[in-house]
Amino acid sequence: MDPQLSVVIPAFNKLDYLQQLLDSLRPQVNGHQVIVINDASTDRQVRSFLDKQDWLCVINQSTNKGSSAARNIGILNATSDRVVFIDSDCIASKDFIQRHVKFHSKFPHEGVVGNTVAVSQDKSILRFLEYGSSPMFGISERGYGSYEKISFHFFFTCNASVPRRSLLKAGLFDERYNGAWDDIELGYRLDQDGLEFRYDPDMLVSHHHPTTVPQFLQRQIRVGKGYYRVSKQHPELLGSLQFDNQLEALKTGLSANMSKGKSTLEKAEFIIFDFLGRLFMW
Repeated sequence: MDPQLSVVIPAFNKLDYLQQLLDSLRPQVNGHQVIVINDASTDRQVRSFLDKQDWLCVINQSTNKGSSAARNIGILNATSDRVVFIDSDCIASKDFIQRHVKFHSKFPHEGVVGNTVAVSQDKSILRFLEYGSSPMFGISERGYGSYEKISFHFFFTCNASVPRRSLLKAGLFDERYNGAWDDIELGYRLDQDGLEFRYDPDMLVSHHHPTTVPQFLQRQIRVGKGYYRVSKQHPELLGSLQFDNQLEALKTGLSANMSKGKSTLEKAEFIIFDFLGRLFMW
């Protein structure tokens, strides 16, 4: 019998993105549980919309506690032995749920991370986030094979699934983080508990990225704060995160972007945003 899944989605405003995600998921639910945690959205239309979706398990929060706390609520309310994470600003591929089912049928005691790509790469900011900011969106450029083992550094909750018991054993997400590095920090604890991660390049999700310079820089500051916290909480990771993760991401990003047939101006813009992105993060 195929394993059942609980899909956990934290949501805060951005109704149009949330609708796109749920539209992509609904045709493939097939009895699996989908939990949406409305993290006290200030847009009342979000709750109004969710209250009409009888195929969802909706949890409305009275106060905004952040995505880590929202995911923890989802995990605690999950009725399945496997928990799938996806963000509300993503769009799932047509076989997204089935790919997660297939993985856990084959590797019932392991975690999986899928391939996440940008919805659009029309701007240099988007290409930086796709190839330069971290291995998150450039993982496909690294040449990992199907179901190849990968580091916990790649545990990104826009497209990943883990046995629920492993999450409970590790202690769930650290709610002191604010939507940056909380998943990698949990990935580290899962790794310390013996959980192995694998990669599925065909487990596809499209992700909306920030599209303006202020949004981009705010994101990088948030990422930098998360990095600072994890470096204090787990100083033994500092060297690995700094060199293995960031330097390799930079090399991969530059190589991928330079090979895309972009103009000289577009290549220069990428380098500028790579510099700004790392400057504001550090």
